[in-house]
Amino acid sequence: MSTISSLISSGGGGGGGVLQEIILGKSQTWTPPKNGTVTMIVIGAGGAGGRGRGSGCVGLGGGAGGYCEYKDLEVTTSGSYTVVIGAGGDTPYHAEESVGLSGGNSTVAGTGLSATLTANGGSGGPEGGSSNALRPGGAGGTASNGTYNFTGGAGGNVASSTAVNSGALIATGGGAVALTGIGYRGGSIEGTGQGSDLATGGAGIGGEGSTKYGTGYNYIGAATGGGGACHQGEPIIRQYQNMAEGSYGDSNVHLSGLTKFGSLTGFNAAIGGTNGSNNAGGNGGNSNSAMNHSTSQYSSASYTQSLGAGGGGSKTTNNRKQTAGNGGMFGGGGGHVGETNDAGYWHTGNGGVGGGGGGTARLYTGQNFRGSRGGQGIVFIHYTAFA
Repeated sequence: MSTISSLISSGGGGGGGVLQEIILGKSQTWTPPKNGTVTMIVIGAGGAGGRGRGSGCVGLGGGAGGYCEYKDLEVTTSGSYTVVIGAGGDTPYHAEESVGLSGGNSTVAGTGLSATLTANGGSGGPEGGSSNALRPGGAGGTASNGTYNFTGGAGGNVASSTAVNSGALIATGGGAVALTGIGYRGGSIEGTGQGSDLATGGAGIGGEGSTKYGTGYNYIGAATGGGGACHQGEPIIRQYQNMAEGSYGDSNVHLSGLTKFGSLTGFNAAIGGTNGSNNAGGNGGNSNSAMNHSTSQYSSASYTQSLGAGGGGSKTTNNRKQTAGNGGMFGGGGGHVGETNDAGYWHTGNGGVGGGGGGTARLYTGQNFRGSRGGQGIVFIHYTAFA
């Protein structure tokens, strides 16, 4: 398993030689504990996914926060820095369609900095109706005044007005933080004639969530896996394909990043069928469900989240109480498509730190339900030399 500092140092200008890592997860005034040279890394918060309800609705993933890296700053114990950590975007508990809220900006200002280091929050995903078939997912946040400034990955797209046929529910995954210099987008729909429900996975720092290409109907509703820390999610390219690669009804499916990367792969997708397998999109680098509830039991599954990987999408039916996969740190959350009261009471497909939340689309229109949350921002301070 990679450490946070090893993932961070593989990014923009990165490099090794981190002598001490300081992580700031809340707004504060920071005073250096030692004299020395530091790299400051500022990451904005992710936007929440859009939320739609009713036949033929679309909920698009939120964008990831921006990435700002400032190298070789000389600091002393007499210096002082004002640190602001952006809050993740949210979608409140409500019955109507809604645009996901944007993530907050993260900033650092203080001694020796001529301008404020800024990593803007990602935009929320667009709201629900079928007209959204022409819209992209939420845009990733920009960054400024760093040695390196990278834009976060966008939420998954629905590429054209002909991509989705009447009645299909579509939810796309959230974008990932641009730790490697590229902000990857959530799983998207690039083909035409999508004829049944589909929820795509969130992006990882190493690649997009699993995206559907080509033309054709699908025979069952489906979900796809998230991108990994080292690889994109497995693309779906066949014309007439059961998107989940599973049988009709109840199937655990595995459309994640390549398994040779172990815990750094993308997460599993899942379908909860009519007979109630009750599987949800996977978290972490393993196949455990984000939530795995029967209609009368509410208990969370235990899981370990993998740094940098996106959450799996989830398609549920028959009043199942479960969610899409949450993104690992810096990864995007998976999209969730459901019926009746699926995932009505809790957030679903949340972004990891800085990652965008997945979109949510539900057939049932008569009851309140939640969407996703974007991941909060964060600041890393890496001492590379002590004075």
